[in-house]
Amino acid sequence: MKRILMIFLSLASMTNLTAQDQDYSDSLEVFLIDSYVSIEKPYKINISFFTSDSAKSSIILPGLGEIKVSSESSDYHELKMDISEYRADSSLIKYKIKVVDRNNIEFVYDDFEAELPQTLLKDQAGYDIVSSLCIGSLIFALPSVGIVFDGEEYVSFSKEIPILSKYDVGYNYPQYYFALEYTHILKYNIKNLMTTKFNYVFTVGGIEYISPGLGYVTNFSGQNGLSTELSVGLFKVFDSFTFFTKFKNSYFFSSGNQNYTEISIGLYSNVFSFSL
Repeated sequence: MKRILMIFLSLASMTNLTAQDQDYSDSLEVFLIDSYVSIEKPYKINISFFTSDSAKSSIILPGLGEIKVSSESSDYHELKMDISEYRADSSLIKYKIKVVDRNNIEFVYDDFEAELPQTLLKDQAGYDIVSSLCIGSLIFALPSVGIVFDGEEYVSFSKEIPILSKYDVGYNYPQYYFALEYTHILKYNIKNLMTTKFNYVFTVGGIEYISPGLGYVTNFSGQNGLSTELSVGLFKVFDSFTFFTKFKNSYFFSSGNQNYTEISIGLYSNVFSFSL
């Protein structure tokens, strides 16, 4: 009889312990602190939360799966992750928080969300490409602006288009390139000029490059000559463009030994150039 009573008490104690463990598990709560995606690149999702007791945690993101947050038990949990390549159907990304308590019992909590930048929506991917091409084309179309000196000063507008470029391995700029350059000089006696030229490019420290060039210039009306120039690439603009300043001298054979000097600034790009 005494042995039966001890077994009964032992079972009662185990039942009570299990009940206490279940009560503890049921009391584990999640308190969200931050839930947002940064509005500028790189787009990072930021999620942080407290749990009512120490626990391991992870986030379940649609399309990305389960992502570990706290691999060791803690009451504070934080996730910062780059999702710049992520694309969603909705402007809200809905996710779940999964926690594992000290008894290795898992709990999954729904109904958490964060607002996404418009650029991460699937229907915006094509728009991003088109808008980037449009912006790049507009920048590429911008002419160089300069001052022509020939006894007096004249305003000039030029556009250089590299046609053929020769690259070496590991270089951001070509070793040399062939280009066409159209120049319009306001109120000058030779207003419209086309230059076919060859430029060699030296990359140097502190700036982007130094590029001497030699060209044949004509107005297609009997006024022909040679031009020499020195272009200095100062810094990058939007990765594909380089801001430069250029010193150019043009000499005409059939115009009373006329020549002029031009100083200009502009943007260089070889994105439409063919590689040799």
